[in-house]
Amino acid sequence: MAKQDYEMEMGEDMCTAAYWERRTARMNAEIEAKREYQDSPEGRAHALEVKADALMNPDLWGGPENAEQAEALREEAKRIREDAKPPTPPPTPEQEQAIADGWTKEVTAERRSRWNSYARVHKVNTPAKGDAAAAVLGYTFTDIRKYVAIWK
Repeated sequence: MAKQDYEMEMGEDMCTAAYWERRTARMNAEIEAKREYQDSPEGRAHALEVKADALMNPDLWGGPENAEQAEALREEAKRIREDAKPPTPPPTPEQEQAIADGWTKEVTAERRSRWNSYARVHKVNTPAKGDAAAAVLGYTFTDIRKYVAIWK
């Protein structure tokens, strides 16, 4: 640490002991954060991927002859990440009705994209043009808004 940085960090009213206490506390907090990450599912998966990359590096542990072992490590990392994902909540009654109406999340996204493209090309900016677009596409802008709100 340069003398200027040391003086800035110490401040005029801070003694050397206080500086070292603050520095130790900061370092301990960083160590604890790293330990928490390493113990987390994401940290464990990341460690497996690093090991898999090292296995494939010819300068470290061999190279292509370790491909099978590296792939097994990557699969394990993928499994750890999948297990850590929270379960998908069941659909709400509104979402169930939307699905029954044929408006799944994917269909809604596709129809919204199609509506936006049509509106840009045909300059849909009046109710009459909106009605014409609904006749061509088979659904209205109100339908789009309704189902997008349900799937948010």
